[in-house]
Amino acid sequence: MPELTLDFAVQDYLLALQVAGRAPGTLREKEHRLRLFCQWMATQDARTVEDVTSARYRDFMAYLQAAHYGDHHDHIASRANRPLSPYTARAYARVIHSWTRWLVGEGYLPLDPLRNEKLPKCPEHVVKPFTDAEVDALLATISGKLKRWPAEAWRQLIAVLFLLDTGVRLSEFVTLTDDRLWLDQQRCLVMGKGRKERYVPFGSAVRRYLAHYMARWRPEA
Repeated sequence: MPELTLDFAVQDYLLALQVAGRAPGTLREKEHRLRLFCQWMATQDARTVEDVTSARYRDFMAYLQAAHYGDHHDHIASRANRPLSPYTARAYARVIHSWTRWLVGEGYLPLDPLRNEKLPKCPEHVVKPFTDAEVDALLATISGKLKRWPAEAWRQLIAVLFLLDTGVRLSEFVTLTDDRLWLDQQRCLVMGKGRKERYVPFGSAVRRYLAHYMARWRPEA
């Protein structure tokens, strides 16, 4: 059996995910991270799936976390001259782990070369919500624009109020359409991660502001 190149293995993996119905954004993320890994492997004269080892994986993760990663002389990536955050490094590791497990499941590898490797740890921070004073200051900044730029200010106001009231992701908010929004019922249907839909309620104040914006200030499609 001929040796399986890294490029082919990545392409086959992405095709399998596409057929399984994974979201386009998920596919782009995985492709970007796996392509960077393959490009780095090529600098180590490693181009087949048999060349994926724990030692090379650890070297790659150290490369990502090093301060020189993304230097303008780096021909692999064009990032600011700074290390990746622990969360981004963990995201890279998770994608590579998923890929090597898939290679085993497909019979491309007899054993997962990363089976004994742990994902990098991330600091656990408690996310602090905005205080009432911070929310008031944010809304006051927008309100100050209502007379001079009413359409833009109303759009900003709706975005901030809706996000604060519902807690939906930004991607869920910006893809919300009229046919998924029911003002009379004070709820909407959003498409979340993994293409999972869910109903989200919102309050009467948001409904009132939304109705005003849609009737008067929203531009024509």
